[in-house]
Amino acid sequence: MAITFGSFGDIIAAVQVVYKLIEVINAQRGAKREFGDLLVDLRLFHRYLEQLVSFWQTRQEDPSLEVLYNVLQPSISDTKGEISSFLEHIISRYGKSLLSKSKPNPKDVGKMLQWHMLERDNVARLQDKLRKSKEIILMVQTQANMILEEKDQSIVIERMGALADAETETARQLNERLDDLGGIVEKQGEALGLISRSIGSISSTIAPIANLVVDLPGMLAKIHAEQLSQRLLFFSLNPFAQNSAIVEDALGWKFSIPLELISSWNMQEVNSSRKQPSFHMVSALMEIPSFYGLVRTKVLSSSDPRCEMEIQRIEEIHDDTANNKMDSDATRPNFRTDGSIMQHDFEDEFPADLISTSNTEEGPEIFKRVRFLSRWEFRIESRGSLLTKTGQYNWWVANCLEATAMKQALVDALCENWDDSIYAVEGVNIFLNLFFVGSTLQQSRPVFLLFSTSKVERRVAWKVSIGIDWIKANPSLVVLTSCSTIFRSAIEQYYGMEQGTLCLKDS
Repeated sequence: MAITFGSFGDIIAAVQVVYKLIEVINAQRGAKREFGDLLVDLRLFHRYLEQLVSFWQTRQEDPSLEVLYNVLQPSISDTKGEISSFLEHIISRYGKSLLSKSKPNPKDVGKMLQWHMLERDNVARLQDKLRKSKEIILMVQTQANMILEEKDQSIVIERMGALADAETETARQLNERLDDLGGIVEKQGEALGLISRSIGSISSTIAPIANLVVDLPGMLAKIHAEQLSQRLLFFSLNPFAQNSAIVEDALGWKFSIPLELISSWNMQEVNSSRKQPSFHMVSALMEIPSFYGLVRTKVLSSSDPRCEMEIQRIEEIHDDTANNKMDSDATRPNFRTDGSIMQHDFEDEFPADLISTSNTEEGPEIFKRVRFLSRWEFRIESRGSLLTKTGQYNWWVANCLEATAMKQALVDALCENWDDSIYAVEGVNIFLNLFFVGSTLQQSRPVFLLFSTSKVERRVAWKVSIGIDWIKANPSLVVLTSCSTIFRSAIEQYYGMEQGTLCLKDS
């Protein structure tokens, strides 16, 4: 279409058209800006719709919200239809030219001018409808938010009321519990008061006893002085008791011997008889060969012509219940059949509780004691060679005359009292020996070891051994049974025999 200039008004209109065209081409005002404003309104309206969707999908059931939803729905539907028709007509026709950021060509400029001249009213109408819809949406959303806030406030008030009721109930229960605790504390106070009064009465009762205990050393000193005076009175009445000695035989029997009756001893002072034969024997801890076999059932005598002494043995009292049941033959030793004594059977570990250090005797009498025959288990020379070691304990073979005699006596006793039926059927496979067992020579203890591979034979041998009177009279002697391989190999090597061919004898 050609442009004609007929009048001044047409020129002015042409200038205006050229100016508008230049304005559209410069993209500062005109179509692109109007199109951009429309896009901003559409984006804002879209965000409002998203908020509505998010709100109404998560809303709670409420009649007031249903009324607001009925008001909101027609406005949104009308706006939606307007937007759809506008997009179908405008965007498909002008959108590419309006959205292009490159330098517009004459064809795009024409479309922009056509948009600005022809579609401006449609854009204004759409923007107005969008504005009204936004106002309606804001109004409805505000009322809906107010309704929800009121509902939330009612829920909060209801929950606060429930919390207040629960707090009141808790306070009531706590008061009841405190009342109960108060009663319990009151009862406890009464009980403590009773205990305090009882302690006071006990203290008043114990006070005299405590005073007596405090004065006990003085009382004991007085008693000791009285006993000493009585003892001195006894010595003054009995001149023989003033100068006496304690004599102890090989098995520990003790006698008080007046020294005036023994011409070979002169013990007025400690160890003053250094020229007498008895002093050398006692100091050397040696036995007199002629005194061996000193312990007999009747009379103890000395065959040494320099020692004119004959002593009647003093018997100690023992339980003779089992002895009355045995044979009346005087040559047969008495046996005890009490089965309550524990049998110590040694296999891998030595029973350490059997070895204990004997108490050291102290007092004035130790300085006046003379051993007529020194105790064999106290002499260091009674310990022979070291056989073996089990843990912390050493086993020394007994090497003294007493040990040989005691082993032979035990063999005779076992042979005499062994069950004939067992001896005839199985044979007696018992080996015995006397050892000193301990961590040191001085603390070692005599142990009779009964070895057998049969548990029955060990039990029978143990019962026979503990019933012998001279074993019962020696408290330091221990009877121990064993089937340990430590002794088995030594026995087989010593006798050159295999298992099952051993016989009853001492080793």
